[in-house]
Amino acid sequence: MAFKIPESVLVVIHTPRLDVLVLERVGTGLWQSVTGSREPDDPDLEATARR
Repeated sequence: MAFKIPESVLVVIHTPRLDVLVLERVGTGLWQSVTGSREPDDPDLEATARR
């Protein structure tokens, strides 16, 4: 089992009017932003965000 790299990215997806995409967590009523963990083969954080 590979360990996670302790780096992540916050991805802000928005419209030209600055409406922002957030995700509702099932059954909690809580909202969260889109995030991603860095993988060993990602050359940099931009690649992580694109993936």
